[in-house]
Amino acid sequence: MTKEPSLDAIYDPRRLAALERANLLDTPPEAPFDRLTRLAAKLVQTPLALVSLVDANRQFFKSSVGLPEPVLCERETPLSHSFCKYVVATGEPLIVDDAREHAYLSQNPAVASLGVIAYLGVPLQTMEGHVLGSFCVIDSKPRRWSEDEIEILRELSASVMTEITLRERLQAEAAQHQVTRVDLQDQESFVSAVLDSLQEGIVACDADGRLAVLNRATQQFHGLSADPLGSAEWAAHEDLYAADGATPLTEAEMPLRRAFRGEILREVEMVIAPKGAMRRRVYCTGQPVRNAEGRQIGAVVAMRDVTEREAAALALRESMDLYRTTVDEAPVGMAHSALDGHWLQVNPRLCQMMGYSAEELLARRFQDITHPDDVAGDLALEEQLLLRLAPTLTREKRYLHKNGKQVCVSISLTLLRDQNGAPQRYIHIIQDITEQKSLEEQLRQSQKMDAIGRLAGGIAHDFNNMLSVISGYSEILMLRSDLHSKAQAQVGEIHQAATRAAGLTRQLLAFSRKEVIAPKVLALHEVVRDLSSMLRRVIGEDIKLVTHHDPVELLVNADPSHIEQILLNLAVNARDAMPQGGSLVMEVRAMELDGGGGSHSLELEPGSYVLLTVSDTGCGMDSATRARIFEPFFTTKAVGEGTGLGLATVYGVVKQSGGAISVDSEPGQGTTFNVYLPRVRATQGTSEQTASGSRQEGSGVILLVEDEEMCDASRSSSWKWAATRSFRRRTGKRRCGSARSIAAPSIY
Repeated sequence: MTKEPSLDAIYDPRRLAALERANLLDTPPEAPFDRLTRLAAKLVQTPLALVSLVDANRQFFKSSVGLPEPVLCERETPLSHSFCKYVVATGEPLIVDDAREHAYLSQNPAVASLGVIAYLGVPLQTMEGHVLGSFCVIDSKPRRWSEDEIEILRELSASVMTEITLRERLQAEAAQHQVTRVDLQDQESFVSAVLDSLQEGIVACDADGRLAVLNRATQQFHGLSADPLGSAEWAAHEDLYAADGATPLTEAEMPLRRAFRGEILREVEMVIAPKGAMRRRVYCTGQPVRNAEGRQIGAVVAMRDVTEREAAALALRESMDLYRTTVDEAPVGMAHSALDGHWLQVNPRLCQMMGYSAEELLARRFQDITHPDDVAGDLALEEQLLLRLAPTLTREKRYLHKNGKQVCVSISLTLLRDQNGAPQRYIHIIQDITEQKSLEEQLRQSQKMDAIGRLAGGIAHDFNNMLSVISGYSEILMLRSDLHSKAQAQVGEIHQAATRAAGLTRQLLAFSRKEVIAPKVLALHEVVRDLSSMLRRVIGEDIKLVTHHDPVELLVNADPSHIEQILLNLAVNARDAMPQGGSLVMEVRAMELDGGGGSHSLELEPGSYVLLTVSDTGCGMDSATRARIFEPFFTTKAVGEGTGLGLATVYGVVKQSGGAISVDSEPGQGTTFNVYLPRVRATQGTSEQTASGSRQEGSGVILLVEDEEMCDASRSSSWKWAATRSFRRRTGKRRCGSARSIAAPSIY
């Protein structure tokens, strides 16, 4: 046939009505039709087979094999692309060996766009003679269709029409069974929803080994679609490894393949590495699926993804290891205790601090090793935490070491609550401050003794003056010859008592350090360096001590014990200003003072000095406190926590060494003390002045320098009695003038 046939038959209303009654347009693929198209493609050996229904505007593919995208997705083409419309128009088979050479089909768009070259189509005709469409096979290359192939297609098209006829007959019955079908669909939806709600991956294959069930979890962590996947494609889709994550699994070793062969799997571990997706570790449980007769109809495997769980477990183990290391290696005691006081967890430092093993402590309550006088304070601290007055509280207390000795500690206590706010346990951070307390006590004792010494020294000095008067006059009386023996004996008793009392005053003066100091040339920066180790123990671990000095000899002439006292008192003062920790910087450098305002304000002579700067990052002081900082007995601490003599002692020692001290401080800005000491050269040394002489009697001249009138009168009387000239002067200038005017041998 060379002429294109008329297409009027396509638009016949009766044919279109018959097509409508068949109720096949826009319906999903169905297995009976799919089996016939697959059979046609297999028997005729073509890549494409179709059940095509033609209405007034398009051809709809009820079933297809080998249909390419996007037509496969759309399942229809316009009539302009249709070969099947000619089968409908003529009611006869259409046989095309090569459409490119066909008289009217060579220009059909399907030739170029879909690769339709060879076409064999037979009509799908009803009992009433209406042609609904075509059952056809298509090849992408030219071929000559045989009579046997045409006959096969006729028989298969008859089967298609039989299926369509049966559908029409069953429509009424289908309506009756609609509720049943809805229920089945609901059941399928229910099962599908249940499977998709599971966190475990569920995968199953049918009797042919084709993947038939893949729930959402499986699709997510295996990278699979919900479409059936042949068993031959399993290995190509993803890489599967044994539990070590490195040994690839063969197809035969895959869990679903093993279950399909009849194995029962329990907790089989493997690693899945989908192409382009994250590796996952899973535990597989599976078995074959059998019907009621015991025939195997497939296999199923459930996969439990443990990737995140194992990663979380690893992170938890690492976190616990870090926590355990931190607790075990901490330089302070760390512990947990129950609400009743029983130790729940203790670290090695706490055991070392208390002298108990961990087992011994865990068998006790913290009250059992607390000093009895401090238990009430612990209970008060716990009550404050229970009342939520503060998240963490700190106090100093005493524990009892296993050997019975007291251990002074600073403890920070925190109450741990659960998510509902209910108290669970206490967390203890315990720092051993026994040595620090001992040093503080020594310092306080030293300051107290220094204060007592000053008081004793002042009293001893005044008392010694009075004793010298008594002793002097008693000696004069003892030299008088006009006293009878009984009176002389009584005067002797007076003199002896005064002598004994003078011995006591000398002891008090020695106690008060009124004796001559022992200065020596020393390098101030070396004293700071040598004392830094002890200072670090005094100030504690929370305060960082930093020292600096100029790279030159920084020599001063001072008593080493006085320098150490300066450093210790300033360090303790800085520590008390930094209860939360901070930095303490001690710097030694050379300083030249000219005659400017700086030296005048410090009451220092111009010259070379060594400057000791002690700076802290503590709370600082206001102007009112700075004005009284060097006053004896002035303190900003609570009663019993300081004598108020630390900085006063520093001031006195600095002044006694020929230096000066200043302070610079503001509230919240820390404090800086500047200590100026005269600088000496290496050739200079201490000079010990000695006075020597012998008693000269009769013709000697004595210049008496005494500011105490009673002592002046007493000594003048004694020397007059010895026939020695003496001159009494009350001022320094007059004394020096008198000394220059005397020509006789003199003793000064």
